[in-house]
Amino acid sequence: MLDSPALNAMPTKPQTVFQVKIKIDAVDLRAKPFARDRRHWTDASDYSRCQDFGRTARAAGVGAIRYESVRDPKHDACCAVLSPAAFASANPLEQQTWMLSVARDRVIWQRTHVLDVEEHEFAAVAMVALRALGRTEYEPTWRAMQAFTAARASGTPDEIWLTEHPPVYTLGLAGRREHLLRDNGIPTVKVDRGGQITYHGPGQLVVYLLCDLRREKARRSRDGPVDRGRGGRMA
Repeated sequence: MLDSPALNAMPTKPQTVFQVKIKIDAVDLRAKPFARDRRHWTDASDYSRCQDFGRTARAAGVGAIRYESVRDPKHDACCAVLSPAAFASANPLEQQTWMLSVARDRVIWQRTHVLDVEEHEFAAVAMVALRALGRTEYEPTWRAMQAFTAARASGTPDEIWLTEHPPVYTLGLAGRREHLLRDNGIPTVKVDRGGQITYHGPGQLVVYLLCDLRREKARRSRDGPVDRGRGGRMA
């Protein structure tokens, strides 16, 4: 719904959840040697590596893949079943039906027992995409951030970019070239941030936050602060 500004809610629908036991050859992306590519398996917006791996695993006769949840704050384990033969039995160990209600500001799971009603409510919080870019040139990265901000819509998820740059000086709005005490051959880029001179170089991790502060301010004004530990609102 974050990508559909005109859609304010979805009709309440029944959802069936069940517990099963599987018995088949499987791989675990959290273990060696697959864990070395964790940045690919946990990319919140680019699923191409996971999809390629799934196709390769299915072709090799692998029946299931265990992996780390990207959206779970605790990063617990998930399992992708690639073949019906993975199920140890035709009947689930347990089956439940829940009513799912989705609105722009909340998600509600509800089911009715014989003597009680069980309900869980979660505030709708946009996902943040984490991108590990490796080493990048400063100016193209800066321009890419400007383009991302200019093109984003009301529902565009926020992003965090991790990178490092080759040696470069950046001059902020208050910076002047005479602030450089000597010419050492390192390129200089004039930028639109505040401050004077900043040096970037190999081995220095740079974290860029591409966040829609107006949207977050509007959400807080409407909903109040969210207790992310419980997934609900604070009293």
